[in-house]
Amino acid sequence: MDIISSFFLFTELSLSACSFVNIALNRPAWQQHPVTADYHQFAFNELCELEVYGCPRSGFYGVNCSLPCSQYCQGENCNLVDGTCSVCVDGYTGAKCNKKCSNYTYGPECRNRCGKCNGGIPCNHINGICFNNCAAGRQGDKCDQECQVGWHGKDCKHMCTIFCLVPRVCDKITGHCIECPVGSYGAYCSKKCSPSCGNPKSCDKETGRCDTCPTGWYGHNCDMKCKVGNCVDPRTCDRTGGCSGGCKPGWKNLTCDTKCEGGTFGLDCNKTCGHCEHMKHCHHITGVCTHGCVPGYYGLRCTYEQLCEPGYYGINCMQRCSPHCNISGVCHQRSGICKDGCEKGWKGKLCEDEQTNEGRSIIIDYYTIYSSAIAVLLVICLRCYTYFILE
Repeated sequence: MDIISSFFLFTELSLSACSFVNIALNRPAWQQHPVTADYHQFAFNELCELEVYGCPRSGFYGVNCSLPCSQYCQGENCNLVDGTCSVCVDGYTGAKCNKKCSNYTYGPECRNRCGKCNGGIPCNHINGICFNNCAAGRQGDKCDQECQVGWHGKDCKHMCTIFCLVPRVCDKITGHCIECPVGSYGAYCSKKCSPSCGNPKSCDKETGRCDTCPTGWYGHNCDMKCKVGNCVDPRTCDRTGGCSGGCKPGWKNLTCDTKCEGGTFGLDCNKTCGHCEHMKHCHHITGVCTHGCVPGYYGLRCTYEQLCEPGYYGINCMQRCSPHCNISGVCHQRSGICKDGCEKGWKGKLCEDEQTNEGRSIIIDYYTIYSSAIAVLLVICLRCYTYFILE
């Protein structure tokens, strides 16, 4: 703002009454205020009084011009009353230009966006220059320019590899090839697909995993042979080595290399073994009880229950029930145990131990001892009696 804001002149117009006239300063001589009809063409002004509004020095405002304008006002000029700036210098904003540019902005009134500086650091708030070089894929003082074709990395100092499908064309940030030639893979297309792939030139462009495997092979690089011995279809397996069509009866797991266990057999191990002897497991494929059946069952898989005739029990009903069962000839068809207990004088699960013989033997022994003792006493008494008579 100009030091002198305006002039007010008391003027006297010749040939007419005195009146006030405003005169603007710092304008070319030809730039005049419009002249009204009542003004005489020979009218002239005589200066009566001069009033000046403003501060004697630029850069101040307020009462008695005692407050300095913000140093970030353009030209350090501000409003004489409240100190607001009409224009800020680059890098600052606000009514009094006292706020530095932030949020990755810079320049006049903070209207410009910073480029991509290294490490995500904001640029210079005045001129936009990056302090610590550029982030990958950018170049220039302000890091606002992309790398040229064929270059990548920080400040675009690295050249793209020649192995890319289009040589020297890569991602401007990472340097990875946009696409690989057929038969190559990897970030820089520097690796070759495995020759074991079903199509030697067909693999995943990132991992190198074969798209397909030849028949009988599996794995990431198709370098492992299928374990087809127990597969339903012995010619194929999936990419993990598992049997594609499932397992033959008696085998389980993805690769069909584990026998059925836990008393099971057959396709998918979904059948249960019969009543095999001694809790032995049956054959994992056929289900046959290789050690025979428990009493009361018969058949190759011990699945048929025996119905013995009265008086018989056991395997093939070849054993006779004890004749000393309480009900003669009636016993359990598997174990041979007498259902209603033993006859008097017999004991044991099968009523085969005689109680009477043991009891009779004991009675006889006691009787013999008792009789002998009485005989001795009688002999002694008779001798004493005879001696007494003779005396």
